[in-house]
This record gives sequence, C-alpha cells and structure tokens, in this order.
Amino acid sequence: MLIPTLSYLAITASLSSAKLLDSSLSDAQIISAAALVNSSASFTSFLNTIALGSKPSSAFTAVNGIASDLNRSATNPIALVGLLRRDGLAVDLDPSTEQLSGCGYPCSDNNVNKREPVPRAYTHAEGDAPWSVPEAQLRAALYFPPAYSYGQKTPIVFIPGTGNYGKQSFFRNMGKKFGDGDIADPVYLNIPRYLLRDAQISAEYVAYAAKYISGVSKGQKVAVMTWSQGSVDTHWALKYWPSARSKVADVINISGDYKGFDSGFEAIGKASESLWQQLPSSKFLATLRADGGDSAYLPTTSIMSTTDNVVPQLGGPAASGYIRDARNVGVTNVFIQETCALQPGGVPYTHEGAMSSNLAFDLAVDAITHEGPGRLDRLNLAKTCSFAATEGLTALDVVYTAGATTQALYNILAASGATGEPLIKPYAA
Repeated sequence: MLIPTLSYLAITASLSSAKLLDSSLSDAQIISAAALVNSSASFTSFLNTIALGSKPSSAFTAVNGIASDLNRSATNPIALVGLLRRDGLAVDLDPSTEQLSGCGYPCSDNNVNKREPVPRAYTHAEGDAPWSVPEAQLRAALYFPPAYSYGQKTPIVFIPGTGNYGKQSFFRNMGKKFGDGDIADPVYLNIPRYLLRDAQISAEYVAYAAKYISGVSKGQKVAVMTWSQGSVDTHWALKYWPSARSKVADVINISGDYKGFDSGFEAIGKASESLWQQLPSSKFLATLRADGGDSAYLPTTSIMSTTDNVVPQLGGPAASGYIRDARNVGVTNVFIQETCALQPGGVPYTHEGAMSSNLAFDLAVDAITHEGPGRLDRLNLAKTCSFAATEGLTALDVVYTAGATTQALYNILAASGATGEPLIKPYAA
C-alpha cells in the first residue's frame, strides 16, 4: 500500500517551490511530500502544508472528485488524503481531540450504559472462548444515540475499520441514513485504541456487543455492519463465541478483508498488532480461515469496490472481502462496479468511499428487511445505480466519509508499532 520514508523535516523542502498553505500544489508535489510521512507529526505537517480547497457543491460532485483524485494518487493513501485536501474533499482533525471535526459527542470508548441485558451478556456459554476484557470495558465501548428505541426497530451495530471508532467510520453515511429512517436503530462500537491492538481482543467487544444490544432491545436480533478490519473481528467473534450467533440476524460487510492486505507500515515500525494480523500470511488469518472459517456463519452480504485502494478486491473469489457459503446460511458477494457498470453508482470508490455507495445501502436495507442476505434481484437496480452517493447524503457527508481514512492514518502513525503479530490465543491454537 505505502512505504513512507525519511522525516517530516523534509516535507517543507519537498514543497519549497510552492508557498505554504497553497491549494494550487501539483499532484507530483503532493505525492512526493506524502512519501516522506512516517509519524503523526509529519502527517500533521503534511496536511498543514496544503490549503483546504473549496467544498464541492453536491454529493455527485464530491464522489466524482474523490474518484478523480483516487486515479491520480499513485496508490498511496497519504497522497490521496493530500489531494483530497487540496481539492476541498477533506475535513480537518480537531487539534484539541485529534478526532474528526464534527464527530459529535461522545466519540468515546467510555460511554455509560446502565441498562442490564436480559439475559445476561457476560456469561460463559458452552463452546465459547473465555472473556479476557472486564465487562465494564466491553459495555463502555457501546454508544447508543439518544433516539435509540431499545427494541422498537431492528438494532444495527457499526463495527469500524483499523484506526477508527465505529462512530468515526459510519456516523455520516450508513449511521445517518438508518438514524433518519424507520428500518434500523444505529449503535456504534467504539473499541479502545481504534482497533490497533490484538484483533482477538477486539473480537471480544464484537461478541459482547451482539449479546448486550439484543439483551436491552427486547431480544431483537442485531444486524452487524462492518467496515474493513471490522469484518475479520466480527468473523472471529462469531467463530469463537458461538453463543453470539443466536443474537445476530445479518452480517453486512463493506470493504472486508478476510484475506488481508499489505499496509507497508511494518517497513517504518508503525504496524500495530492488528496490522500485522491483517497481512495475508499472518497466523491470525490462517487460524480464522481454518476449519471452515472461510465460510459465513450467518447470512452475510459482502460489498466490495474493485477500485479499493487499500484492500485488494479485484473481483471473484480471490477478492479479500469474498466469503464462501459452505454452511448454506446465505451469502451474497457484490462488486459495486460490476453491478452498476457505466452508471453513476459504479464510479471508482475508495476503501472508505464504499460506505457512501447507494448500492451498499440498498443491499443493507434489503438484507435487514428480508430473511437471508441482501439480494440484487430484489432491487430496482436502474434506480439504485443512478446515485453516485447514497440517496439523501450531502456533499459534506461524502467528504466526512472520506475523512475516515484521514483519522485512521493519524491514529496508526501516532501509535507505537509492534514487532510482529500477537500469539494465537490458547482457545484457538
């Protein structure tokens, strides 16, 4: 993906031919400067060197502008963030919180949830892996918006990607759409340390979330929507906490990475535990996929962009987000550009941009409102594919969605790197 080099002190020199805070910097200047980023400080310096351009006038303009920058970014996500900033397609991080401006309160992993689930969620059912995280911490990671109905609608919990809280990934795309409607009730899982630590630990938060949310929502089964690493954390949870499966109706993955990806951060000592675990050759992924783990445990809808700039999704079973169906639970694997070819909804979406795809939203709605996974043959594809962004999202929503990667890169670069992946837990070894 990227292998940054050198220090942030070289960034100003690399842009010496252009004034600071310039929105007219060339692609080549930005791409060159991006190659020097190797820390959160150098990333901040890189962003502060580029003036934020004028905001797009519509969601359509925003999506197509991002697609254009994607094609010119030399497959470097840091360079893409710089291009987006120059072109007005980015949002700032709040310097006081180091979080996306506008994430809203609380964007925290320390939430207060006093309701007790029925039945209890923190139990050890036969066949389940043991808990290692105290229940108070597992529960505090769940954020229920004030309008949550506790069982009047289908609960949907949002599981983030590496470097994000659930709210940072989803609050301006799927979370907004479901929150404004009558189909599902959003809950955000804000896992401590932004999914950068051992994914086996993060999976405990997912397993507990499914059980707790159902238990405080009149026993309703939960829809689980994931982005990126959230897919493998959820799959690990369902594999090793089988009691959680009975609490989940659907799994909906966006830009999943069951087969991993090569981040490049290991080359500069900034690969967290979970990034090591997402390497295609990792023991974690081999363990996850062993013994039928390459197939779904529950009805699953997996939505992928063939132009994903982080995870390889080039189409067919080799795609990282593709999941099999050996258990016949019902699986739909969808590639956005194949389904909406030559239509507005088939533009080149980035890794995070797929969260604002209208096809992704319509498939999620179809999955939640029917037995089994979402199905293309139930959609009005002519209408679905006529929108470049999810119908009802604004230009700013699209831009905030792109900001999920800005947040992720900052958090990855700010964290201490690991020397390799954690050992497989005894229950899975």
